[in-house]
Amino acid sequence: MNKKIISLGLATVILGSSVSVFATDFKIDNHNNIKLAQAKYSKVSVMDKKLEAKNSTGDVSIVIPQFGGLTDQVFQNKLNKEIESKAEAKIAEYNKQVKESKDIKSAAKESTLKIDYEIKSNGYITSVIVTNYLIAPGQVNAEVTRDIYNVNTETNKVDKLNDLFKPNTNYKEVINKTIKNEINKNKDNYFTDENGFKSVDENTKFFITNAGDIVITFDLYEIAPRATGTPEFVIAGSEVKSILVKDKLMETVFTSKRMNPTTNQDVSILIPEINGLKDGVFEHNLNLKIRTDMDREFADFKIKSDSRKEGKSSFYVGYDVYLEDENTISFGISTYNYLAGDANGQTKVEYYNLDVKDFKFLELKDLFKANSNYKEIINKEIQDKINKDKDNYFTEENAFKSIKDNQKFHFDEKGNIVIVFDQYEIAPGSTGTPEFVIQKTLLNNVLK
Repeated sequence: MNKKIISLGLATVILGSSVSVFATDFKIDNHNNIKLAQAKYSKVSVMDKKLEAKNSTGDVSIVIPQFGGLTDQVFQNKLNKEIESKAEAKIAEYNKQVKESKDIKSAAKESTLKIDYEIKSNGYITSVIVTNYLIAPGQVNAEVTRDIYNVNTETNKVDKLNDLFKPNTNYKEVINKTIKNEINKNKDNYFTDENGFKSVDENTKFFITNAGDIVITFDLYEIAPRATGTPEFVIAGSEVKSILVKDKLMETVFTSKRMNPTTNQDVSILIPEINGLKDGVFEHNLNLKIRTDMDREFADFKIKSDSRKEGKSSFYVGYDVYLEDENTISFGISTYNYLAGDANGQTKVEYYNLDVKDFKFLELKDLFKANSNYKEIINKEIQDKINKDKDNYFTEENAFKSIKDNQKFHFDEKGNIVIVFDQYEIAPGSTGTPEFVIQKTLLNNVLK
């Protein structure tokens, strides 16, 4: 697959709106040049730079971000050099560990170094996460670290957490309270002694989402055991609007809406609410559909959870915005459902792809010319990727055969099509919800 996902355990929690979601994943993806969506910042870009790890053995792949189009060229050059220098230091550290291994041949086969990045937001603050994934010789578990750059394209500097807020405000107390409240709901997943969470500060890692929310994030082992992964706590932008330097962090039609159903189960629900579309009727119907879909999901959960006599069931909901521009909006609402007594919970994502020029919902087939062979092109690409990773997919009668007319999909930030399958649809539960990125260039002849 183009996108490899390695689960690190239950980790992500949405706060301020009291919503828990799911595991933080390390994603390896190929990038093209990425132009930022908002017209105001359209001259700013984030581009790939692939580094050659000379004299390196093992599974090594290095792709780093490089900024372009910033108004301060000196700052831009310094930032890009810093990102590259950190990657080069990781390569040197990796090569040293392999070289010092007693069994160099074995180390070469078993060692891994992958560096890649994700763009999390693309407004006046551009948040980029560089993930370093290292399996050193003789190690069983991967070492995963993340470097986060919140680049303020107006001030030409990398913002710290305190830069988001007005001077002399109580932002620390607001964030601390919501983080501690959420940790208290899942105490077994976090350290409780001197290593436990105490407070955020100006150097606390964070990024901004495309929905304009603030995500506070911690490294492996920083406030929790490894099984918890890299905990993330999302503070809804609407909850801290009054103390932000700007009243919102993204020019976006999304706001976070909290649902608080009455229940004695472990339930946290955050859904998007869309505002500002030119077609008010379409906007109303869209928000009604989101709310109706979630009411139906929760009602089904409540019936099933109420039938369990012992233990507490869990129902967590959050959302991600994948693409938002003048033509298209693409987002997904994720639901994690665990019933007391079951061995595992289940994750499901509903995708919403909107044409905001003609104001309609898009199905996959709507993207292609009539009578075109788009299915054959996509099927071949998916099958080729599955063949490279066969152990993670079903074979024989349950194997992947073809995409459907109503196949789940979303767009990524580059406008590529991402084909998505439900958990257990074409692969065992441990594979998660498989995603296949289909590059636009493969489909140029069949797209409308």
